[in-house]
Amino acid sequence: STTSSLAATASQGIRGKTVIDAASAPCVLQMIPSSHQRRDQDQVQLVTTMRSLVLDQQHPIALEIAGTDQQRSLLIRARNHDDLCHVETQLHARLPHARFIPLTGRNDPFHLSSGETVSVVELRAGQASYLPHQEFDHGHKGEDPILGILGALDALPTDLRAIAQIALVPASPTWSQPYQRRAL
Repeated sequence: STTSSLAATASQGIRGKTVIDAASAPCVLQMIPSSHQRRDQDQVQLVTTMRSLVLDQQHPIALEIAGTDQQRSLLIRARNHDDLCHVETQLHARLPHARFIPLTGRNDPFHLSSGETVSVVELRAGQASYLPHQEFDHGHKGEDPILGILGALDALPTDLRAIAQIALVPASPTWSQPYQRRAL
């Protein structure tokens, strides 16, 4: 059995260091949102939860959407079991009806079987870090950026799977010091 050496890298603060390596961090949970809550309500709760998921720069996590042309999964990946338990506790407190299923081995989308290859693209912010990110309005249908990712999975050939991963690493408390003059 071959495992991948895919890794997310942080674009802020710890550039060039491996954040979460799939081969050495088999701590993965699949999150199954509740059908009892409205989707918009889940989105708002997840957005407000983001800050509580990561303990510090030594304990990053990754949020992933993995899928094929037939299936989609929301995944949470961490370096160790304690970090993953922290994330599960935080999410379960806000989404009490959600289910969390541990994934291992072949069930982990980052697992590479014999004969499989991988292609990776890293996207980085297109603007300076002190500028705000584009926001979307939950009230307007069709503006959710996640819909674009999910739509792209529909067009995958049957023998491919795709994973969109965002690594969460808190910024250093002093990250904005070089930009403070621009705030005047």
